[in-house]
Amino acid sequence: MKLTITNARPVDCSMAFPPTALSARVRIFDIAPATSAVLLYTPKTGDNPVRFNGPETTAEVPVEGHEMYAQPVLGNTTYRVEFLGYRDDLTR
Repeated sequence: MKLTITNARPVDCSMAFPPTALSARVRIFDIAPATSAVLLYTPKTGDNPVRFNGPETTAEVPVEGHEMYAQPVLGNTTYRVEFLGYRDDLTR
């Protein structure tokens, strides 16, 4: 299923985890202004994106392949994404 989200930006995650990963540990930081947030969408999160509140949030994000989008919300102007690891059938 191809995701289409208004005002979302693709996140390059192809080097962060293999396509067999079940989830990725993601840190979104330097969220500005600090009262804003970023929504992270993947095919597994569908209509329930993972919310990253400013100024910094780390969360486990369900993934399927390398399709990932970040949508700035609540007046967000900047943010940075860092991948901290992943989980797949081999790393349970």
